Amino acid sequence: MTIGASSRGMHAPGGRILLAVAALIFSLVAVGAFSAPSVGALAPSALDTSATAGVLTGVSCPSTSLCVAVDLEGNAVVDQSSTWSVTNVDGAALYGVSCASATFCVAVDKAGNALTYNGSTWSSISIDPGHSLDAVSCPKSSFCAAVDTAGDVVTFNGTSWTVSAIDPGNALDAVSCPTATACDAVDSAGNLFTLSAKKWSTSIIDASTTLFGVSCSSATFCAAVDDAGRALTPDGSGAGRWATPQSDQAGTSQFDAVSCRSTSFCVAVNNAGDVATYNGSTWSVSAIDSPNELDAVSCASTTSCAAVDDAGNAVVYNGSTWTPESVDNVLSGTSCVSTGGTTSFCAAVDHAGYLLSTTNEWSTVASTDLGGTLNGVSCTSTSFCAAVAKNGNATIWQGNGDYQTKAVDTKSLTSVSCTTVVTSELCWAVDHAGNVVSYNGTSWSSQVTDIDGSHVLESVSCLTASNNVSYCSAVDNAGNVLTYNGTSWSAAINIDAAKTLVSVSCTSSTVCVAVDTAGKVFATTDDWASGSIESKKVGSQSESMSCANTTTCQLVNSVGDVRWTTNQWFSSTQLTIDSRTLESISCWGATNCSAVDSGGFALTSDNDWTNTSVVKIA
Repeated sequence: MTIGASSRGMHAPGGRILLAVAALIFSLVAVGAFSAPSVGALAPSALDTSATAGVLTGVSCPSTSLCVAVDLEGNAVVDQSSTWSVTNVDGAALYGVSCASATFCVAVDKAGNALTYNGSTWSSISIDPGHSLDAVSCPKSSFCAAVDTAGDVVTFNGTSWTVSAIDPGNALDAVSCPTATACDAVDSAGNLFTLSAKKWSTSIIDASTTLFGVSCSSATFCAAVDDAGRALTPDGSGAGRWATPQSDQAGTSQFDAVSCRSTSFCVAVNNAGDVATYNGSTWSVSAIDSPNELDAVSCASTTSCAAVDDAGNAVVYNGSTWTPESVDNVLSGTSCVSTGGTTSFCAAVDHAGYLLSTTNEWSTVASTDLGGTLNGVSCTSTSFCAAVAKNGNATIWQGNGDYQTKAVDTKSLTSVSCTTVVTSELCWAVDHAGNVVSYNGTSWSSQVTDIDGSHVLESVSCLTASNNVSYCSAVDNAGNVLTYNGTSWSAAINIDAAKTLVSVSCTSSTVCVAVDTAGKVFATTDDWASGSIESKKVGSQSESMSCANTTTCQLVNSVGDVRWTTNQWFSSTQLTIDSRTLESISCWGATNCSAVDSGGFALTSDNDWTNTSVVKIA
């Protein structure tokens, strides 16, 4: 099942983004207020939320067994031998990526940063402050060239980055460097820029048409594509090889990218979901991903290519056929409640703005498009869930497609937890700046409350205490925990000075368990009072924790493992249940849990994962 709000035209960097924003603003004025969007329509607040979810903007395949893609949410999507994993590596939109090898990739973003991948981790450096970087090309680990919207090229010599202005007044949209001494870049005015003998020369190869892609298989052969569906190749060799470029109408829609492996094999993709293949003399066009918009393509060989689109898909070529794979539909949160015995109701939310629910362990799925990039969900019954979004919106969902959304915060809401007190559903949501906002059973509070300074509150867990009042614990990125007693929030209590606490789960007003990014768990039986905290390292980078009772907890991590305990982590059991990052887990019984991952899959077990069902739901 493929679901998601469309982001047609919103995917591309530089001038393409500006054109799309202008068109969207015009359409908003013309149409007026939006109701809840249908599948395939622009969602509310599309400029900064659901329009960016799952929009893959770049891809690079240095070998037939590795591809790295990037998206507008700042995620890196790495494919290792057909296993895709999603990791958030940047707070800004990523527009391009290039890999020289499995241990050296560079991605660039709209804030002028370059992010370097060493095969396991990403590191960031500002290389072009104040400018948006559109593309990057790295033929080797000691040389890269990136281009920006101000007409600059930024080159890397293995140690440092240097900015040079080569095209003032125009946006450079793409660059390709087959070697460390030869590069070609194209711009929004139809110009080609060639690096040779350490100097850039300019030639007009496409009049005033915008060139969006270029790829060079060698220092003497390149192909460029434009926004009118034309593909251009050189008419000769040497310095004058583009004197009268060969121009073919290779399609009827805007081309966004091209990848060449030789003078007789190039692949270009367009915004109608088409692929155009060059055999050395002519281009042939095939529809492989309609109605999605293909944004980038990379070919490791003539029989191995990957193209990525604006719906979170990669379309993979094996030499004869193209096959779509959903790779960037992150299910960011799940919440389950028992409906009696081993039966349950579960809901999940994704980065495309959907709330998905099931009463039969994801055998059938109902979906509601809430809009936004949804970060968390909490349910108290089959007809009450609260979901929170990156744009500060909170939604109360009451089943059967009935929901109300309100902007409750100006910051990104990271987590929400709800409980029932007497007959009222109460909720607390925490944000990226140390604030909390609450729902009183009827409406969300009109203002946020600062409870944690400027720290990122990562997770919150709330319940109804024995005295019939509410209780919450929240954790942050500085190793602090904060508690709510039904009236007020406590000061921050530091329990983990070295790491970020990513998840917390409470089963009473005194018994809670938290876990950090290094897989270390912290358990209390005395409301985090000093001296009452047990801690133990139980695994690798953890993502989410859920406790069914005071002794039984389960957690999931970034390498697809689930670990559980029945004695507060004095001993534990671990299994690998997924090949992707497990983003969230929710347990409704001692051995009954559901987890969701970064590829749109839900996993369920009724017996501590001895038998696991895996279902694609997003």
